[in-house]
Amino acid sequence: MKKLGLALLFLLANFSWCYADNKPPHYGDWDVIYDKVLKKTTLIHQHRPYGQGVPGMGDAFSAQSLQLQYSLEAVISGTPGTPSLKVVYYWLFDNILNVNATFALANPTRFFKYSPNSQFTLLIDDNSTTIPTQNYHTGEFGDDISGHFPFEELQAPLTQDTLNQLVNAKEVAGNLSSDDQNAGKSFTFDDTFKQIVKAFVYRVNEITAVPVAPPAH
Repeated sequence: MKKLGLALLFLLANFSWCYADNKPPHYGDWDVIYDKVLKKTTLIHQHRPYGQGVPGMGDAFSAQSLQLQYSLEAVISGTPGTPSLKVVYYWLFDNILNVNATFALANPTRFFKYSPNSQFTLLIDDNSTTIPTQNYHTGEFGDDISGHFPFEELQAPLTQDTLNQLVNAKEVAGNLSSDDQNAGKSFTFDDTFKQIVKAFVYRVNEITAVPVAPPAH
């Protein structure tokens, strides 16, 4: 009986601890990287170039060379609570090509789906906005055992106002323009997306919060 009582106390303690910790789901999806030279902090999704899969835009098991993924990134500089504080937000898209080839063999444009001229159209409920993308580039990930896989990445800049709208939106959809029919179709984000945005905003607010001075003794 004594052992049972101790076990119940242990479970209650853990249950209380879980609810005392108000960190939202997906809190741990990002790495916080501080650059001492440039004095800036980057909040970036773990395991780049990976992210969350864009619904309906390919997967790792299909034969199509399209596996579009998204993640959010924030670059923070300056001192919290002062005019020097600056936060720049990005929406990153990665197309992981399901082509087991060296990067040199992946260079033909037929392998890539997007370009520096791609536009990102964002629909938040009934409001549609077209955002020019930036920083398009290609790269390679993997190793000699699992294989070398090329990917392409591009950014769409975000604002704090847009993030607030995303958190409160009923529907969020998007489209990355492309000459390829499969890569140019529109997509609608699911409920997981809203949880990820909320966690992202939470992490940014956490990093940019003004430090509280300890009480004087």
